[in-house]
Amino acid sequence: RRASGGASFARLVTQRKTNKTSAGGGRSIRRGVDPPRVVSPLAMARTAPVSAVADPEVSASSEVAVALGAALCSGIAVSPFLMCVDRGVVASAAGTAPGGSLFRAIASVAGEFVTKPKAAFGAPALWMVAGVYGGTYFAKNLSDVIIRRGRLEHNPAAGACKFVATTATNAGGSVLKDAAFARMYGAAAAGAVAVVPPASYALFALRDCLTIGGAFFVPELMAGAMKTALP
Repeated sequence: RRASGGASFARLVTQRKTNKTSAGGGRSIRRGVDPPRVVSPLAMARTAPVSAVADPEVSASSEVAVALGAALCSGIAVSPFLMCVDRGVVASAAGTAPGGSLFRAIASVAGEFVTKPKAAFGAPALWMVAGVYGGTYFAKNLSDVIIRRGRLEHNPAAGACKFVATTATNAGGSVLKDAAFARMYGAAAAGAVAVVPPASYALFALRDCLTIGGAFFVPELMAGAMKTALP
């Protein structure tokens, strides 16, 4: 009896060890197999090579057409506001502003878009301003297209050429526009002989250089510096 009981106890212990071993092995196998991962399209786009997710190449003519359309829309959109300021400044400087006040002159010009909208939107002064700023935006956009297609983003000469092209377009158009405004709404409107001294042209050009530099190039330089400085 003792022998048979000892044998039964030994078989029972061996069976439990075998069960534990098989159960542990099953768990290890289950743990070793990873469940299937579901990857979202957004994660695939983030980890995919740039060439795989980049937009298809567009033609140069299409990019130029988009640059021109955006420039014209931007120039027309800002021209009413800028024309009011330009006319008010010229009239105030010439002493022809209502009450001699710059702000009253600007308000008077702005009121024409409400009281006489057909004449205001058809005025040559409005389309002069639209042409100047539309040409400025187009020069900048076209420069960006050329630089991007030529992969010249890190070329200092390309940035300098863009600055020169944009400034020359804006300065040339602004000088002609300001001189025309002086004759239309300044001294000539008051009955005096309109003479624009050469110093005024130089100051106009300096103003436009500062405006273009501050509006188009300083933000890009500051953005690059912030990206480099911030972690």
